[in-house]
Amino acid sequence: MPRTVRVYDEYAFGFTWVLEEGMQRSSHALVVDGRVWLVDPVAFDEALERAAGLGEIAGVLQLLDRHNRACAAFAERLDVPHYRVPFEAVRCIADTIEIDVEADALDSMRFERWLATHIINRIPGGSGERK
Repeated sequence: MPRTVRVYDEYAFGFTWVLEEGMQRSSHALVVDGRVWLVDPVAFDEALERAAGLGEIAGVLQLLDRHNRACAAFAERLDVPHYRVPFEAVRCIADTIEIDVEADALDSMRFERWLATHIINRIPGGSGERK
């Protein structure tokens, strides 16, 4: 059975796609400085074409630990880097994720700052400030 997209959510900084499957899996294409970062991508050619239309694919970011093979294969297919959260260092997952590593040791720090500024901090309560 061919895969179809159930949802495309469009944003000024990219889009999200969710495939029509038994288990909901969200994938994202985020544009930063004219380059596109794919976050937990589920392979779907139409979405990949849309992402490539936004700019050069810069890399694949893996946030979910169960996406190892899919994200690695996706990055290899596109010949881009595959970055993943070091799950062995995860201390806590709640509205934030705490990991036990030095921030400067992570290749994804620049993107993480952009993600916090442009997405996370716009979510009510996302900035960590209490009112």
